[in-house]
Amino acid sequence: SAVTFAVGTAYRVEKKTRDRSLKSNDGTYIGNWQVNASTVGFTIDKTTPTVGVLVPANNQDYKTITTISGTYTEATAGIETNGLQIIVKADYGGGKYWDEPTTSWKTQTELQGLGRWPSWTNVTVYQTSWSYAGISDANWQLNNSRWHRIWVKAVDKANNSRIPTTQNVIDSVNSDSYFRYDKEEPDSILLSPTPGSAIKTALLTLSGTAEDVNFGSGVTDAKIRISSGTAADGPYWQNPGWGSSVWLPKTTLVSADWT
Repeated sequence: SAVTFAVGTAYRVEKKTRDRSLKSNDGTYIGNWQVNASTVGFTIDKTTPTVGVLVPANNQDYKTITTISGTYTEATAGIETNGLQIIVKADYGGGKYWDEPTTSWKTQTELQGLGRWPSWTNVTVYQTSWSYAGISDANWQLNNSRWHRIWVKAVDKANNSRIPTTQNVIDSVNSDSYFRYDKEEPDSILLSPTPGSAIKTALLTLSGTAEDVNFGSGVTDAKIRISSGTAADGPYWQNPGWGSSVWLPKTTLVSADWT
């Protein structure tokens, strides 16, 4: 009858055989049995591995990304060799994808011509985590102020798999991480007082503009420093009094303006 196997349980099957050898002095002897049985061990695993991306985190902005990392769960069969892979996409224009063999960004058409589409990249696998450090800061900067996406594929030794579809990658949907790389510093301009101006009345307000250029992550803060005279070492206004260098917080920051 059919054997009932339980998921997640380890089993062992043993087998031994007998030949047709006879004994001339023993008519009841009907063959030699194998002394050491052959054995095979196996585990029933129907569970799909789970994966996640820790860095870069979803909907975050990054100035540097030295390592892409994440976690996975696969407690039964274990992850297959090269069973954890990622796709990294610079999500602008038609999209550019990280190509590990050339350590460069390439379009879908270029990768298809090289026979490497979709561009799955192997990661380093640990007991419950994974990482990839193959994209240099210089390569990230080629896509400065751009949003990126990461998809993760996982296949275990029982061939249970979690594989994002190629169409999802093309359409930039259902990614495991969506983040922006923003290396460029913001810029600010002092509007009041104007450079070199002579002021008769008390200066009650300083104001200007602040901008994170090239569609960056956005300005979140601004500070000012006021010095007396032309000396590079101040003295500086400390609110109140004059002394050593200090950066003072703005009063308001609304949109691209500050006071």
